[in-house]
Amino acid sequence: MKEKLPFLIYMAVGAVLMAVSLAIRSDYYRNLVFWMGFGTLVAEGVHLARQMWWQAPSRQAAYQAKRRQDHIDAVDERKQMLRMRAGWLCNAVMFFVLLFLGLLLALLQAQAWVIAMVFALLVFQYILGILIYRNFEKKL
Repeated sequence: MKEKLPFLIYMAVGAVLMAVSLAIRSDYYRNLVFWMGFGTLVAEGVHLARQMWWQAPSRQAAYQAKRRQDHIDAVDERKQMLRMRAGWLCNAVMFFVLLFLGLLLALLQAQAWVIAMVFALLVFQYILGILIYRNFEKKL
């Protein structure tokens, strides 16, 4: 039950969001809150069902083998390096995507606050990458 509690808590949060949406007068915000709650409730329900399916007594051997393989994959140095490389590449790609999106929006004469928000995300991503790198450099 201990491993199922987080799923149940998030499902309750989703149900509460759906209930709160009934008291909201604005259609836009009512729909927004309702569907956020619905999405949370369904997603956590699917995760709970998947966990219960894997932990069924008939699948214990396969579940233990899967957990053992996941543990090996988590501590394998080559796979750690591949995950770090994938994260670095994703960061580099997103940097250029945000840069070109901001330039495209500027060329299309979008509102200034939209362009500023895209460039603020670009700067935030760059600064966050530097801070995380320096933090890892100190720890490792």
